[in-house]
Amino acid sequence: MGALALRWYFDEYKVDASGGPPKNESEFQCCIEPHPPVTITASTRSIRWRLKASDFDDGLYDIVLGISTTAGQQPIDWIESITFALFKRDIYNDWKIEPSEARGACLKIITQREFKRMCGADTEAGGVGGLLRWKLHQQLTRTRDRPLHSVTFELEIRTSAEIPSNAGAIMLHFMDIRRNLYGLNLDDPSTRLHRPFLWSLNVNQGHYPEDDKKVKKGKEILHFAISGNGSHAATLSCADRYLLLDLWDIRDPAELSIISGQSGVDPSQHAVQAGPYTPKSCAGIHVPFRKVTKGAIDVSISWDASQVALVDSSAVHLSTDERATYRSIFRVFQHFTDQSLTPGTAPPGRGNLVPATTYQHNPQLRNFLGRGKYHISSRKSPKVKKELFIACDGQAVHVFGVYQSWTHRHTILLDLPQEKDLYSSRLFSGLRFRYFAWSNESNEVSVWDVEDGSLVSFFTWPEHLGHRRFEGRTPITFSDDGSILLMCQKGYITTNWTASGTLLNSFVVPDQEYYQFIRDLQFIRGGSQIIVNMSFQDAEYGRGEFGLILDSVNMSVLDRFSIPGDYFAQHSPVVGSGQYLVAAHNSNLDLLRLDDRIVRPFSRSDPKCGRCTDLVRPWTLRSDYTSPAGLQFKAEICQAAVGAAAAVMRQGKDDRGLTTVVVTVTDRNGMLSVQKPAIPVRGYDMRHINAVFLESCSRLVIRSHQFLMIWGLPTTLEGDLTLLLAYKAERIHWRVCRHQQVYAQDYMAEEMVWCMPVERPFSRRNSIRFLDGVITLIDIFRGTTGACRNEVLRYIGRHINSYPNPDDPTESVLAKICIEWRPEVYDSFKEFVVALLASPHGSWAPRIDFDKRSNPLCILLDKTTTQPKAIGLAKVIIDYCIQQAKAEKDPHFLSPIMQCLPELIDQERPHQELARKTLQRLAYIPVKSRSFILDHHSIAYQPELRFHPKFWWHAQGRSLHECKDPVLQLTTIKHTNSINDNFTRSLFVTSFDLLWRRKDGSPVSSSTVLAREMRAQKSASWLYNLVFQIWQKLKLNGNAKVECHPFSLQAFDNPAIAALIRYKWNTIGFKYWLVRFLCQCCFYILVLVTVFIQVYSSSHPVLMPVYVAIISVASVFIWLELLQLINEKKKYVSIQYYNYQLFELRVIKSVCHFVTIIIRVVSEIRVFFFIFAGGILGFTIAILHLLRACIYESCPSDDELNAMLPENQAVVFPRNFYSAISSTYFFMGGRYNAIDNQLSMDNWPFHTMMIIYFFFTVILMLNVLIALINLAFNESDGTWHLTWLENRLRYIESAENMSYQIPGFRETHDWFPREIYYSATPRQVKDYERDLQGDDSPSSIVSATTTTTLLNQQQQQSQVVSRSDSMLSQNLTRPSTEKNDTPVEGEEEWRRQREMVLERLKEEMREEVRREFQESQSQLEQRLQLQMTRQQELFQEQLIEQQRWLVQYFSGVSAGGAGGGDVGGM
Repeated sequence: MGALALRWYFDEYKVDASGGPPKNESEFQCCIEPHPPVTITASTRSIRWRLKASDFDDGLYDIVLGISTTAGQQPIDWIESITFALFKRDIYNDWKIEPSEARGACLKIITQREFKRMCGADTEAGGVGGLLRWKLHQQLTRTRDRPLHSVTFELEIRTSAEIPSNAGAIMLHFMDIRRNLYGLNLDDPSTRLHRPFLWSLNVNQGHYPEDDKKVKKGKEILHFAISGNGSHAATLSCADRYLLLDLWDIRDPAELSIISGQSGVDPSQHAVQAGPYTPKSCAGIHVPFRKVTKGAIDVSISWDASQVALVDSSAVHLSTDERATYRSIFRVFQHFTDQSLTPGTAPPGRGNLVPATTYQHNPQLRNFLGRGKYHISSRKSPKVKKELFIACDGQAVHVFGVYQSWTHRHTILLDLPQEKDLYSSRLFSGLRFRYFAWSNESNEVSVWDVEDGSLVSFFTWPEHLGHRRFEGRTPITFSDDGSILLMCQKGYITTNWTASGTLLNSFVVPDQEYYQFIRDLQFIRGGSQIIVNMSFQDAEYGRGEFGLILDSVNMSVLDRFSIPGDYFAQHSPVVGSGQYLVAAHNSNLDLLRLDDRIVRPFSRSDPKCGRCTDLVRPWTLRSDYTSPAGLQFKAEICQAAVGAAAAVMRQGKDDRGLTTVVVTVTDRNGMLSVQKPAIPVRGYDMRHINAVFLESCSRLVIRSHQFLMIWGLPTTLEGDLTLLLAYKAERIHWRVCRHQQVYAQDYMAEEMVWCMPVERPFSRRNSIRFLDGVITLIDIFRGTTGACRNEVLRYIGRHINSYPNPDDPTESVLAKICIEWRPEVYDSFKEFVVALLASPHGSWAPRIDFDKRSNPLCILLDKTTTQPKAIGLAKVIIDYCIQQAKAEKDPHFLSPIMQCLPELIDQERPHQELARKTLQRLAYIPVKSRSFILDHHSIAYQPELRFHPKFWWHAQGRSLHECKDPVLQLTTIKHTNSINDNFTRSLFVTSFDLLWRRKDGSPVSSSTVLAREMRAQKSASWLYNLVFQIWQKLKLNGNAKVECHPFSLQAFDNPAIAALIRYKWNTIGFKYWLVRFLCQCCFYILVLVTVFIQVYSSSHPVLMPVYVAIISVASVFIWLELLQLINEKKKYVSIQYYNYQLFELRVIKSVCHFVTIIIRVVSEIRVFFFIFAGGILGFTIAILHLLRACIYESCPSDDELNAMLPENQAVVFPRNFYSAISSTYFFMGGRYNAIDNQLSMDNWPFHTMMIIYFFFTVILMLNVLIALINLAFNESDGTWHLTWLENRLRYIESAENMSYQIPGFRETHDWFPREIYYSATPRQVKDYERDLQGDDSPSSIVSATTTTTLLNQQQQQSQVVSRSDSMLSQNLTRPSTEKNDTPVEGEEEWRRQREMVLERLKEEMREEVRREFQESQSQLEQRLQLQMTRQQELFQEQLIEQQRWLVQYFSGVSAGGAGGGDVGGM
């Protein structure tokens, strides 16, 4: 029992014929007496043997098998792999066999490559008679804390599909177990080591006898970590009386970092050349012994292995009282490397990890209990100076800078879940790039930026996936670039855009029984695949626990792999490169190839054949096929159209190149036959098309010279064909290998052959072929129906969110469709896009980093300049984006519209009606999680004048329900207030992309976050900022960063735009306007004081300094006016008088109302001024001619003429032309001094002219003026609030640009979020939507009434028809029963009567519907006529009242003039 090595032989169980294992499985028990070897042949599936726990002591053991081979063909030719599994059964669960606590570490795979090496021809070292001793890389442990009943060992053999007739056998002779201690089994030449790794370290073989020799039962790895640059590994192992923290140099002697792949050499190729190696321990330290379990203490290592942290997370297992007295073992150690040493070799003596003191001054880390990890955001260009240490205690995340001295950066407060430690563990397992995710008990996930502590996004679990609560162990992780978030919950795995939380795709775990065992999710192979540690068990794949490998785009299962214990996928930035796993089990830490862990079911051999050279032409294969299930398939090529294609032919369209492939399926008995929907192939002669079957993989291949389709065959008679691949490429030969895999070969390069990637058809290498195939499938889509049509949508919809080429985002499905759009294919493209976006397969989620080259909407809008019909397809995409944004409550779906919004609403473009409707529909986008916003919000209060000194500069404290139309923004701190439950209004979200964009054309949301933690910044004084602001305003270029969209005035009638303006005005706009207004007030006060001094001062002092100041400030104002004119000509003309005091006050609502009416009135009566001025000028000339004209050759002067006439007949009308115009104009004011004497004279021409003058000016022109003013007032009274918003927007735009120019301003204040939230009542939303629908259809009332009437009449008609049918059936039942001899005549009579009743009912219904429609139309016309009559009556009453006032006014003026009074000054 206490021996260092024990040997057992195998004795087969004796069972009866009715029981026991199958014929291809054998079961043995271990015994110490020698027995004949066990024979393993090609038909053997597995063998197992059992060892009692009482046969060996506690400790750690290595396993050695005695192996030999028999005569015949070597087994290495037909064995694919051998899987060795180890299972334990404890005394508490003796009813079944349980896997070991290592969770799959009990399973090791001997690949064919490794099997060939271990079965080498050299038998001298292997013992006598060709016996080989295989030392497996598996270890057997036994501990006292878990008593064992027995251990079961199992070998599973997977063979190739082609087994030779003279296949040999493998003989299994014995099994040895040897203690894994220092100095044992190190240089045993009689064993062949199983090395399924690139490197492997053993904590029991650390090359330090002073520590390792003291260990009696071996050490076990509790936790490990790998440095960011892949040079070192840190392990924490548990010995008999202490914990040991070791640091290992895992670089190979050639200084090639195999893990990170940064050497420029393919790691897999290097491993083949150099072979596996053993890293050396370079430093270590003893930790005081404490009884710990796995996961209670974590190890983290910095990027360059200069620091190692020991983090104590065992407090989760302690009670509250124990935590108060618990002393944490959190420590940080420094590692000093000797650059003179060769990498990979150990120093002469054991190095030590030196305890660090640079972190102890931080109070957050004193007696720290939680989780911690070193982290660098960018792995492509890492900077050690920016390395962080992230610590989480379950309540907050503390971020520290660790370069040289530890400094606390910031703290992120978190929502507290029930199980804090489990959430903290998930936080660090998913930490990638610069993001981590946190979730609370309300299914709300928030994404945070660890570098600046900002809130990036938040979202809730999708409703269509069910309402499920997050568990503490729910995995959440990110892609390497941080753009995609991956998480799992209750059997659903989803991918989301990190910046918005938009759902990309989802995957349902196949077996719902095991969803609670999903432990980990990670991106691998450059983010193209996902590795899922879900402990999946399936007898078809063998014993043990397996995980899944998914495609990260379409979430399809690619492979299954054997879980190698506690592991993590090492970083692999290159798509398609080798993927590696770092796994720990017992005392070993290994670097494994993921490809070596791939498993396949016993019933299916691996169809991948590598690179075949024996290729045949496809048409040499058969066009009929019998599946393993007995179904008989036959493919026929027809020139005649079938299905929808026939309909196209019947419509007279030219489809002479149409060819269809018809697949007929017959059952195994030949009794039932089903013809599947035809597959049309356009543009090819049927002589150039082949349809053949691949029998080994049950697929149908349809090929032509330029097009290839691969379809999967159904397994049942009712099933449908599945489209797997559709490629279009010119100058390509299609070939098939002997394994019946499809290959492509270029005409010009005969040696270049590649396999068709059916599992991943849309890859970077084949993106052009795939996208060209999509365009061809759109043409095929027109001629398909039913299942074939759905398959085309499913095939393309799977890849609608794929972007295989990161360097060219235009290589995507929708971008390709929009680029290839032409007027000739308008109908087919539009029909397909509508069907694709409406189908469940076409859930398109726009990219976060969209640019105009890859934005489908921008592509189509560019085409509208030369091809206006493209706007139809653009409208389809706009409708989809808006519908998805409202349905999913996600404003990210609006990003394609926001990016091209300036071009869409450009006044010079022809599609202004679409732009207007689109802009209106962008309002009222519902929020994702109302509760999260209410718990993390702050209110942008409106500026108010408060007289209490205490509240002049302090924030207001009103709650939500006390504010009128509050505007909210998110904060990083949670504020739960039960008073907010009184706030019942709905919340809506909008982005500042709706308001403006950057000068470079990029959206402003790309550089902003939802909420940011505000920290004190070293900013300049307010006086410096004021002077800096004035200096920036005086610059000629202006340095504007953002510019508003070219809105029309009607565009401001939008609740979202109004909320954005209201928020910006409440935060920065009012402050900017106030500073500007006060500066102008100082100037105006200075001018007024100067005027008063000059007028009222008796001393007349010298004011030269004041004059200089006035002139200087006036020059600044003039320069600002010139800058506005130079930089913004159109905008400057539209907002004239911008700097005058009255117009500066237009941001105040009451002042804006008054000023807007004045401006509108003046603008509306401009033509009136010209006509009125012409009339005054004409009457002036006429009066001059009557009173001053001379018709004789010699006329007296004015003085001579007046001396000749009596005093009451003298002409006093001025001869000066300007004075004459002035006198004529003031006639309307009652000033008749110039013509008083003429009115009393008997001068009938003058009296006639004055009658015409008064009619023209007083009666006609003044009434027209009053009417015009009334119309202008009514129009401006309804739109003045839009002008008010526009005026505020101009100041807000200037303030926003100024915020970019003041140093540290945007970092100091939290006034620049990515999006805000505004509220509205259901009635407001309903009224807005009704007005929007009313604008779209002018006769919406009539159409709605008609639709309702028709629906009611249809229901009534169906009820009457059903009643008549029942009555007729009852009446006709009696004759048929009484006259049993003539049932046919009764039935015919019943049918005839029923048809007559139906015809009569239909006619009555049509007449009633027509009558009610006419009545509703007449009622609508009457309502409109009544409204018009009321408007006319009101207008006439106003006109009569104005005329009455004018008559009274001028009658008073005339009375004053007759009395000789001067009223010209009134």
